[in-house]
Amino acid sequence: MPEQIGQRKVYTLLEVAECLRVSMENLFPQALWIRAEMLKVNYYPHSGHCYPDLVEKRNDQVVAQMRAHIWNSDFQDIQRRFREVVGAPLQDGIKILFLGQPVYHPRYGLSLRILDIDPHYTLGDLERERRQTLARLRAEGLLDRNKRLPIPLLPRRLAIISVRTSRGYADFMKVLDAVQDRFQIFTMLFPALLQGEAAVDQIRRRLEQIAAVAHHFDAVAIIRGGGGEAGLSCYNNYDLARAVATFPLPVFTGIGHATNETVVEMVAAYNAITPTQLAHFIVERFVEAEEALNQAQTLLMQHVPRLLKDLKRFLRDNITTLTRTVRETGRSQHVLLQRYSLRLVRRTGHLLAQHRASRGRLFMLLRQGALKVIWAQRYHVDIYTKTIDREVRILKHDLHRSLADCMPRVIRQATELLRRQRKELMALERNVHNLSPEQVLRRGYSITLHRGKALKDPQQVSAGETLETLVYLGKVLSIVQSSETISHDE
Repeated sequence: MPEQIGQRKVYTLLEVAECLRVSMENLFPQALWIRAEMLKVNYYPHSGHCYPDLVEKRNDQVVAQMRAHIWNSDFQDIQRRFREVVGAPLQDGIKILFLGQPVYHPRYGLSLRILDIDPHYTLGDLERERRQTLARLRAEGLLDRNKRLPIPLLPRRLAIISVRTSRGYADFMKVLDAVQDRFQIFTMLFPALLQGEAAVDQIRRRLEQIAAVAHHFDAVAIIRGGGGEAGLSCYNNYDLARAVATFPLPVFTGIGHATNETVVEMVAAYNAITPTQLAHFIVERFVEAEEALNQAQTLLMQHVPRLLKDLKRFLRDNITTLTRTVRETGRSQHVLLQRYSLRLVRRTGHLLAQHRASRGRLFMLLRQGALKVIWAQRYHVDIYTKTIDREVRILKHDLHRSLADCMPRVIRQATELLRRQRKELMALERNVHNLSPEQVLRRGYSITLHRGKALKDPQQVSAGETLETLVYLGKVLSIVQSSETISHDE
């Protein structure tokens, strides 16, 4: 009861606290269903009690905050059902729908006693975030962006985002270490938390660090061990999913045994259910490449002898054809040269005969004219005789000069024609010389003689016979021990 002190009615602190307790019990006689975000779980194993910090956020701002408690008996039952439905225990940062009753304790103040938690609400909230993130990425055209990046044929340099003590990281490295001697795969760990709200920022920062040195890596692997749906909630975060979708290198994921794919797994270039499966995917690319190289080597070894045999046959055929062509060309060029020589001689004689006939006709005309003049005007004989002599000398000089001018041109044309024919003939002789047996031996080839003739078939010789092998600087005698035919047609 209040104490009367003068004109004042004074209450003790306990009396006020009791009034508040009674008021709270009257105001909330029954438990209420309440939505909130579990900021911190605050579980104490030694007592089994849990004291969560609950908040409500709007636009990322805390607008309400209150302490709560779950007694050991209630907590064990809630935790069991939460694991069965969500696949993970209660953890920091998840949204919950719980049955709670506001209570006021005179010593500990106001809090909420949590009697039950609906795990299906938490699971639905995670699914809503997943769908919203997918819708935003699809609207921005980023859903398949990282998938369109070409995965290297041999991803030899890997940047890994994981925890060094993680079971999934150990399983991943165990598979790679088993083939390290064969394939030498380089890995570098970028440590980061892999679940909870802090995982989003840490994984994004590691991606930014790797992007700054992207030219040193072929791909990025995000590796995490097994876990339930709640533990994977950070991989449905829009900011983290967008960072993976827009990353400049292919991103591989192996983040657990979840039944539903997270958004990060969906936008990654390749997704494996477990870290071990992801490691096998990488190793299989090296194994397939190794098998392809071995098959190519086998095929090459099978076909090289046949190709060499075909090449030798082609070379022999070409040498025979070239030799025949050179001989035929030489004969045709010789005939052509003789034809040109005869034509030149005939043409030169014809020109000389034309000049002689022309000169004879002129002399005849002069003589006839002279006789006419003599008979017509005898007294002018001396004058005309001198004139005729002068004209004759001039005409003779002109004829000699015309003949002298013609002869050098004829000789020059004949000389040029002979020079060209001689040059072509020398080129043909050089080609024939280069293909001669002596030159073939000079280049490192050899000829094996059996009884003075070139050996083509090993079946022609018998054991004990002597073979003569010609090389450039001499010959080698050998005695046959045995002979066999090797077929390259298989």
